[in-house]
Amino acid sequence: MRKPRLWEHAAEIGRHIRARLEDICKSSKIVGTVHGLGLMLGLEIVEDKKSKTPSSRITRIITKKLDEKGVLINSSGHGGNILAVAPPIIITKDEADHLCDLLAEAIRETGTIKGLKRGMKRKRVRAA
Repeated sequence: MRKPRLWEHAAEIGRHIRARLEDICKSSKIVGTVHGLGLMLGLEIVEDKKSKTPSSRITRIITKKLDEKGVLINSSGHGGNILAVAPPIIITKDEADHLCDLLAEAIRETGTIKGLKRGMKRKRVRAA
């Protein structure tokens, strides 16, 4: 029986999650950068990429959406604008992909909310 080498697993899955987070960063207007190493990663949430103004307000909206989807992610950083992505060391690749999918979905939903004009009603989106 092969002994588990958790540090190798953490490095491999961490690289996979980081690549997924980098893709989210490239396609999002509100994700500034990806920080971290291994399974200790963070997404910097900003008002927009041009100004790179930290946004704890948008971060709170994203964490609330993730909570509704069953994902608990903390915010951290001096401005409270870093989404701390730190899954357990035993996370599988499929679970990591599911986590990244839900994270991308919450960010996309938040991006559309951010663009609403004052007085417009928001549609409620419920997780399946």
